[in-house]
Order: sequence, then structure tokens, then C-alpha cells
Amino acid sequence: MNDDLKNKEILQNTKDTSRKTSNGMKVLITCGIFEPDAGGPATYAPQLARELVSRGVEVDIITLSDNKSYDFDSKYSFKLTRVQRSNKLSNYTRMFFILLKNVKNYDLVYTLDWLTVGLPLSFASMIRRQKYVVRVGGGYIWERYLLMGGEPMSLKAFYEKGIYKQFPIFFYLIRFVFRHAHTVIFNSIIQRELFQEYYGLKPEKLDTIFNPIPSDISKVDRSDLKKEIVFAGRFIVMKNVENLIRGFAKADLQDYTLKLLGDGPILQDIHDLVFELGIEDRVEFLPRMRRSEMYTYIKDSRYLVLPSWTDIYPMQFYECLATGIPILLTKENYLIESSELSVQIDPHFVEDIAEKMLYLADETNYNEFVRKFDSIKVERGWTEITDQHMKIFEKISTRR
Repeated sequence: MNDDLKNKEILQNTKDTSRKTSNGMKVLITCGIFEPDAGGPATYAPQLARELVSRGVEVDIITLSDNKSYDFDSKYSFKLTRVQRSNKLSNYTRMFFILLKNVKNYDLVYTLDWLTVGLPLSFASMIRRQKYVVRVGGGYIWERYLLMGGEPMSLKAFYEKGIYKQFPIFFYLIRFVFRHAHTVIFNSIIQRELFQEYYGLKPEKLDTIFNPIPSDISKVDRSDLKKEIVFAGRFIVMKNVENLIRGFAKADLQDYTLKLLGDGPILQDIHDLVFELGIEDRVEFLPRMRRSEMYTYIKDSRYLVLPSWTDIYPMQFYECLATGIPILLTKENYLIESSELSVQIDPHFVEDIAEKMLYLADETNYNEFVRKFDSIKVERGWTEITDQHMKIFEKISTRR
């Protein structure tokens, strides 16, 4: 079955799933990141939790966090426990004992992290004989390889070339987490097939839930556009910010500003590169922002840019559709809507990034780019995504 047919089948299954009302189901969601952190799981978890609560599900979230609490935590309709980050061993150990104490209080556990939180969860669940579900996004070993200075490449190439074999401990730990899960949920067909092959996963344990159009953000007023290009996210090697900086410098768009929002382990390296290239007067660094604040702040920018070596089903694409702010994406995006994007970046080539920036600096080209982006229609919202989760959760809960 080709990818188009598979995508259509999954979308049809989404539409055919009827809403069900929970009868006292209790679900624990665990995360490695959470608002105000940048990243898909950080925004996915609270939105799904809110939707589940609206169905009568009792939801608690346990997450790693930079702080023990934030002022806005009180607004959540679910119980939120933040475990303050420390060193890796401490994170694993504390999370294990917290989960060991708590997992039996729930019908199931749903983890959006498959190593830092997923590994202690798998051990705690085995001891307590609890069922858990894993949602997969990104590629932990691949990202670690890039962070260690490995030759940049896509996620798919990393596995096809066998480079994952250089990380046997991490590979077997992740496979352990996957194989002991009741269900492993992916958000793309490509990654599901890739991991099924290389991690030896049983197809009947795998499911796919595509990302939704967010319901908590809306169209912004873009009547006063500025010549600004924005990157918003974590400064990690996977995001390919270095090539973005080099591409911006090569394009030499003197009247444009590149705004970089976020933080991360290579932030200082990016600062140094900007000064090395002599473009510090055209690049602005800003701290990370909460999602709603960020989209309000960048509403007058020309477009968002996401040049990642691979970005699996990026939520930013759907957030941009919801706000009306166009996004220039890496071609390594695994989106089912990818063919509808008129301009995409080849992350391997600085020249390609510069070429696409120059292309979009032309008003005619830019207007056509915006028109085609605005024409992309996605009807899949949080109602459908929650329906799919409920179907999986209820199947597990009724078998207890």
C-alpha cells in the first residue's frame, strides 16, 4: 500500500471514530518537556489533557521542568506536577520513584517521552503491572548523534546507513521501552514504518495519529507586514540553525532582519557564528515565549522558517495554518500535506536556503507563496485527535 493510500485510510479512520463519554477513566500523562518549554510535546500534552477532561476523563500530568511551578499553572483544568530538572541520573531516579508510587492509581499511563521519562516509566510499569502507551516524535539517538558533532543527515538516512548501531545502549533501551508498551503511537507514516523495521516492532501494536489544527489560537491581523524572518524553537543541532544563519548571510538581504526566538545548548555557538559572519546588526536574539505570546509578537513577520535536518510532523506548520502566518519548511517534514507546500528548504545546502530567501524577497513570488499556503485545508482538529486517543485508551481500560 503506498503512502497516499495509507494516509487516506488513517484519515478516514479518524473521521469514522465516534465520540465516547468516559465513565470515570483515569489517565496519567508523562512528559519530558511542558509549557513554557519549546517543542511539540510541551504544547501537545496540555491541549490533549484539556480535551480529555472535557470528556469526563480524570487527567494528571507529571513532567520534568526547569522550575517547580509557574504562575500560570493554576489555570490548568488538570493536576500538574513538575519535577525540577537536575542531572540525568537524578532525573531518571526521581521520576522512577514518583511513577512507581503513582502508576497504579490510573487506568493507564500515556508518555510523550520515550527515554528520560519513558525508561523509568517502563520499569515502574513492569513492577506495578501497569499498561502504558508511548507517543513517538523526533529521534533521540539521531539527535544525540548530531549533538556530538556527527555528519548532519536526515533521520531516515541515519537509520538506513546503520549509524544507529554506534549507539547500542540507547538503541536497546529505547527498543525495550517500545516493546513493553501496550501501544506505540506515531504521528507520521514514514517514521512508523522506519521504526517498525529497525526496532523490530509488531505492527499490531502500532498506531498513527496525525497532528491537528490547534483550536486555541486563531487568525492574526497581518495588515502591517515587516521585512522580518523568524525562527522560533530550541537551539539544538537538529534544528539546523547554523545553516539558516549561513543562508541568511549568503542571501545578503540588507533590509531584512532575522529574529531568533528561544534557547538551548548551542545558543552561544549561534551567537558566535552571527558575529563571525558580521551580520549581528541584522540578527536579533529573543528569549523563548509562550506559544500565544509568540504568535502575537511575530504576526507582522514575513514568514516563520524551520530548516531542520528532519522535523517530524511539526506542530508549527499547523499553528501557522491556524494563525495565517506562512512557514518555510524543511523538505524533511513527513507531513501528509507536504506536496501542497510550494516552497521548501533542502536542509543540506546553505545555497538552497539562501536561494529560497531571495525567491521570497520578491513580492510576486511571496504573494503566490502566501496564496498557496492559505489554500491548504486541514479539517483535522482536536476533537478528531481526542476521539482517536479515546478509542485506544478505552480498549486498554476495558481489558484491565
